[in-house]
This record gives sequence, C-alpha cells and structure tokens, in this order.
Amino acid sequence: MKNLYPERKPLRLIVALAGIVASTLAQAQFDGISCGELSNGFGPYDYRSPSERQNLPIVEKHHFTSQVEALTKSVTGSVAGDIDYTLRAFPNHLRALDAMARLALREHTPKPKGANYTVTCYFERALRFKPHDGLVYMAYGHFLAQAGHTEQAIAMMKRAVELEPYNASANYNLGVVYLKEKDYEQANKYAQVAYSRGYPLPALRKKLEELGKWQEASAANAVEEKSPASVAASPDAVPVQDGKSTAQ
Repeated sequence: MKNLYPERKPLRLIVALAGIVASTLAQAQFDGISCGELSNGFGPYDYRSPSERQNLPIVEKHHFTSQVEALTKSVTGSVAGDIDYTLRAFPNHLRALDAMARLALREHTPKPKGANYTVTCYFERALRFKPHDGLVYMAYGHFLAQAGHTEQAIAMMKRAVELEPYNASANYNLGVVYLKEKDYEQANKYAQVAYSRGYPLPALRKKLEELGKWQEASAANAVEEKSPASVAASPDAVPVQDGKSTAQ
C-alpha cells in the first residue's frame, strides 16, 4: 500500500499516536491543550445519541452540506472550516471525521487549510469525547490505511470490532484491509460477519470470490444468533469505505 506521506514528519506523529491509542484501548490521555478544549458554543453533542442528534440538522444545513462532504464547495469560507465547525459541535460525527481525513490526504497535509487542528487532533477529540465509540476507531483506521500505514490501521479497526462486534461497517472495513494485506483467512472471517449483518456493498465478497478465497461460514460461526438486529440498519452503519475505492 502506497505511503501518501513519504517524507512528512507530522505523519510520524499520527502513527505514534495510533500505536498509543490502540495499545491502551481508548484509555489514553489526550492533550487537551494542543488539540483544544471540547467545550463549544453549540454543543458538543453526541452524534450517536438519538436525542442529541436533534441538533444535527442545524449544523448540517449551515456547515456540512452534501457539497462540503464531497469536498467540492464550502458554505461559510473554506471546506475545512465548515467541517471543523461540524466537528466542534459533534466531535464524533463519523462522516465529518471521514471528510476531514479525506481532505488531509488530498492536500497532502496533516492540517488542511482552514482547519483549527490537525486531522489527528480531530480523532483525538472524538475519542476524548466518546472513548468507546467504535466507529471513530473505524474512521481513524481507514485514514491510516489510506495513508499507507496498514499495521496501525488494523490495530484501530480491530478495536472498532471489539467495541462493536456486530457492526457491519466495522467488520467490512477490517476485512478490506486484511484483503489488501493478502490475509485472506482474516478477510473472509470479517466479510462473513459484515454480510451476515446485511452490509450492502458486494465488492469485498466479489474480490474474495475472484481469488477463490470466499468460504461460506455457518450463521453460528459468522455471528451470534442473538446479536442485535438493529446494528446494520442504524444510521451510523453508513460505510466509511465505499467498496469502489477500497476493495478493488
């Protein structure tokens, strides 16, 4: 996997932080000064709380539009600035975290123009706000994988699955990274769980089938029968990885 930041020192800090976070299983103490306090004029609110999500339309209408999410057009000044506002109001906003990470990768910088913090800080802040939000680990792992740091990405995504073992997206994302590493046994294992939970994108399964590595597992082995049926259908199960760019 290509390293998108071959000579940039800031990425070493990202990788080092990734190792710390993974090894302490979300118990790491984050630097509240360098990455800012969480207190905010509006929020902070929990993106995954049904009651607190009632505040989400206000933020998304004025700052996190579909164009901002697509990184094509800002609302108030800069795309990074609008994403920053969203993440200060909802630190664990999954799609906004992914958007900031994609912007950092596109601009080849740890701190996109218009952002108040580095992309690492936004993940720090999200985990400081909600240390056991597995989907934040998933998004963080995806960022590291895209940056070419597979070992750290796997550590992050494994933590995501530990926290949310029945989440279809978390299992799918981990399966994709294992696929890229040619660890087909692990890729198949997590693919089985993802698809048993109703994951909609077929790319991972198709790739494993093309390679002759797809192995059907019994429902009992793929996922426990009494696992929560609502996980795959929750609004937070929206995939960070779209299958088109990750499982091909």
